[in-house]
Amino acid sequence: MTMLEMALIAAGLSMDIFAWTACRSTLFFNIGKKKLLSFIGAFGIWEVISISLGFYVAKLLRMTNLLDHSEGFLKLIAVVIFFALAIRMLLLAMGKELIDEHRQDEVQFLHLMKDTSVIAARTFLVGLAVSLCNTGVVQQYALLLVLGILMAIAGLYAGYTYGFQIKNKAYFAGFLCLLAADVEVMIRFLLRLNAV
Repeated sequence: MTMLEMALIAAGLSMDIFAWTACRSTLFFNIGKKKLLSFIGAFGIWEVISISLGFYVAKLLRMTNLLDHSEGFLKLIAVVIFFALAIRMLLLAMGKELIDEHRQDEVQFLHLMKDTSVIAARTFLVGLAVSLCNTGVVQQYALLLVLGILMAIAGLYAGYTYGFQIKNKAYFAGFLCLLAADVEVMIRFLLRLNAV
């Protein structure tokens, strides 16, 4: 997987984090250090766990011969995962999600960890898919983890400043990034097949 593809995937997934934190931050009276550190900690912990699990599950699947070792089959699995996540983000961008708005000034870390676990499941799928494309775990940490944390911070402040309506734009941007990565992976694979 090229750095461009990996960057597009990381940007697409981080838009999901941005949108979620933007919605969540509209409930806060202010964003202090405690809230900021809680969100950084929650997303940081889940990103590390999810990326590692995705990498090691892909490695285990390769070692146990549960997957066909042909590069085409593994890339197809990755493309399907990226496409499914892209469609999900498009549907979220077009939908009118009802948000239960009520002031919430305290952030309980364990409750936040539980809430962010849903996003961690999607990070696991991305970690699995990019690992099936022979992307190293260091590249995954460098992009997925760093962008995820940065977008969590940006989402907190964007939602606090502009309101939860910004989430639709973030979801649509995430859709475009994931779709572009999907197309790039497919084109590069097809060009490689034609060269053989």
